[in-house]
Amino acid sequence: LRRTDSSNVVGMIAGSDPELRREYVLITAHLDHLGRGAAINGDNVYNGMQQNAAGVAMLLELARAITAMPQKPKRSIVFVASTAGDKSAQGIEYFLKSGPIAVSNIIAAMSLEMPLALMRTGDVIGIGSDQSTLGVMLSSVLQSSNLHLTTIGAEEGSLRSMELAPLVKAGIPTLQLQCGDHSRSGRADMRMLKREYLQNHFNQPSDDASSAAIDIEAVRELDTVIAQLLLRVANNVARPVWYRSSVIHNKVRR
Repeated sequence: LRRTDSSNVVGMIAGSDPELRREYVLITAHLDHLGRGAAINGDNVYNGMQQNAAGVAMLLELARAITAMPQKPKRSIVFVASTAGDKSAQGIEYFLKSGPIAVSNIIAAMSLEMPLALMRTGDVIGIGSDQSTLGVMLSSVLQSSNLHLTTIGAEEGSLRSMELAPLVKAGIPTLQLQCGDHSRSGRADMRMLKREYLQNHFNQPSDDASSAAIDIEAVRELDTVIAQLLLRVANNVARPVWYRSSVIHNKVRR
């Protein structure tokens, strides 16, 4: 074992409202993976294309697109490519404890963690969408794009066990967003494709473009939904809040 220093990469688009700009909407994707490891079929480079190079690429495109807008959102948007996401989300935890932004001023967080844009789908998965009013905003965005919301794994353990766990524990309403389970064509089984990826390529050297190809149109569609959601949250007068019935909310309050 050896000690390694690694950095978060953080950017911000300052809000346009003189008051609301002191509040922040966070979008994050972890930039680390496994590097080199035991060779499998002669390959020892664990590329991590789906987990999570794709998420980081989508994060960068979101930052580029929103920066280019002539009218900036009212609240500030913070983009965090976090380190040590595969090591108990240490990068996000450090950002919350040592970063320049007070946790109380972060009103919402969204994660691009393994979006699995394998093909265009008629739905978007919003993990945690039934836990806070972020889900209502997401549903509205999806309806305007003729897409449907699939809520999956929204029980307490889902959000608390993945990359966003430090944010959830800090009481910040959170969502993780992924491509859905129902292909637009209806001729392909998206769930089967996901299972095949998880069984054969997840955390393996084969997680690369040759074996787990990304559908660029699916990426564009999901990134557009996330951009619209970010802007809606950043411009809305009211902050997102946990539902009183949320098991996560109740756990955090204790």
